[in-house]
Amino acid sequence: MGYPEICQIISQHHGLKETKLDEAAIVFLADKLIEETQRVSIEKRFADNLYKCKSPEALQSHKLQLKQALTLQDMIQSICHTTL
Repeated sequence: MGYPEICQIISQHHGLKETKLDEAAIVFLADKLIEETQRVSIEKRFADNLYKCKSPEALQSHKLQLKQALTLQDMIQSICHTTL
């Protein structure tokens, strides 16, 4: 779509290759803190979407993404000395 510089970042908003604090992680976490147009907790966002997991692989991915989101949230809160 004409944005080759950011395609790697955007491509990871549904799942990070690794849990490290970088641009992709910020986009990933921001995606997890919004549900439609509302700010939600990570726990609520993942609980609301659990029904979509129709296979063991999907459930495993869901759990991994939840763990990644919570880890990143903790990392940012620690750095900023605040809560998200």
